Amino acid sequence: MKKSLKIAIGAGIGLFVLAGSTHLWLPASADDCQIDISHKDNLWSLPPFHCIDHTEFSRQFGADGTEIITWDHLHPWMTIDWFLEHGYSEEEAAAYTKD
Repeated sequence: MKKSLKIAIGAGIGLFVLAGSTHLWLPASADDCQIDISHKDNLWSLPPFHCIDHTEFSRQFGADGTEIITWDHLHPWMTIDWFLEHGYSEEEAAAYTKD
C-alpha cells in the first residue's frame, strides 16, 4: 500500500509540473503564450504557471489607425533596447519602460 501511495503522489507531482510548464512542451500552435513577442525568445526564463489564464497585452487602435499595445506587465528582459530591437520608436520604448 505504501508503494502505490508513493507512486500516486509522484504521478500527481509530475502532472502538476507538466501543467505548469505547458509553454515548454506544447506545440506553439496550441499555446499562444509561446508566440507572444515578450516570451518568444525567453520561454525557459518564464516561471511555472506564468502562461495560464492571463494576457500579456491588450491591443487598441489609435485615432490614426495605428495599433497601440498596453502591456499588463513587463519582464526583466523587456528593456529599452528590447523594445528598439522589436521595432518600437525611442519614445515608445521610453514610455513602456518608465516606472
